[in-house]
Amino acid sequence: MFSDLISYKYSILFSIIILCGCIVSSPPDVYNAINVNIVVYEDVKTHEVVWLRAFQDTIAHICLYFCLTLLVIWEYRKKNKTDISNLRAFFFVVGVPLIYGILIEFLQEYFFPPRSAEILDVCADLLGCLVAYFGALCYFCLRNKNIV
Repeated sequence: MFSDLISYKYSILFSIIILCGCIVSSPPDVYNAINVNIVVYEDVKTHEVVWLRAFQDTIAHICLYFCLTLLVIWEYRKKNKTDISNLRAFFFVVGVPLIYGILIEFLQEYFFPPRSAEILDVCADLLGCLVAYFGALCYFCLRNKNIV
């Protein structure tokens, strides 16, 4: 059991970093208050900034879970010496980070009062996981067929 955890040490470390970031970051209400104030402006450049601020949290979730899933894929392949194209591998390398994301949302809702759970965050986590999985799958398929 412990040796299994050791083989995923980088994924676990990155997961701890994600958890710490979710605990110490400011609550989403702060972002919403900022966005409402910026929306008042009608300048085209301001609209671009508003869009980035409005989806800043979502983009962060996608990027973090993309990276976490890539780490899990790398360590899964290293440990099991197998491909990730089977169903068992899919459920492991996508399911574990996604369950972790749901757990973090639960912790934010019930144990860190200024924070709240959001279904959009879980959807962003899932999107990041799926993009990483299918991107890695395409990469390995192309690499094995020697197609550049």
